Amino acid sequence: MQLHQKTFVERHDSGHKEWVDIVEITPDIARDHLDTWWNANQFRMDWDKETADVDYYWSWHHLASNEFSGPGFKQVATRDASGDVQSAIIYRRKASSLLEKGHFGVFVERLAIAPSNRPWVVTNPRFRGCGSCLLHYAIRDSNLLGFGGRALLIPTGSIAKNTYRSMGFRSTGVDEGSGSEIWELPPEVARDILKGAKEQGFFYDA
Repeated sequence: MQLHQKTFVERHDSGHKEWVDIVEITPDIARDHLDTWWNANQFRMDWDKETADVDYYWSWHHLASNEFSGPGFKQVATRDASGDVQSAIIYRRKASSLLEKGHFGVFVERLAIAPSNRPWVVTNPRFRGCGSCLLHYAIRDSNLLGFGGRALLIPTGSIAKNTYRSMGFRSTGVDEGSGSEIWELPPEVARDILKGAKEQGFFYDA
């Protein structure tokens, strides 16, 4: 079975569902969309980029073309009907589980949604669910790879931690090498997430 090529997000104002394509992050998408996310938004007066959004300083073109390139990584984004990119994810397709020695999962290296979808950044965000739909994608890939849906990541900030905690990710402690706290989604929780996502129609196999 192949991974789905479409999923849906919701309009922030109306809750209306809209289909988006799941596409590979090409050099053009990284340069012309992801690396220009922060150029054309009207930010809230109380938003502080120094503390709120670490991806403000990311170069997606460098990340996708150099740091996390090669067959061991998956790089995809969501693109709406107008061609705008609403979220992006890069994950390693095989990483050692920290909760269950001898098992594996996927490791999310980078995940972000467009600033225009962040209520703490803009006054009138466009979509919601843009990040979670790509997490569903990575979790499903982990399941198809035989890893039971296990997924690991490093939360960036309190908003991300609250989101991942609500999904069922668990802290594995601080990694001695990187000094970062790594969280992991166990397979029994991943199964429930995938079941719920399928029932809600997130996986459109087109």
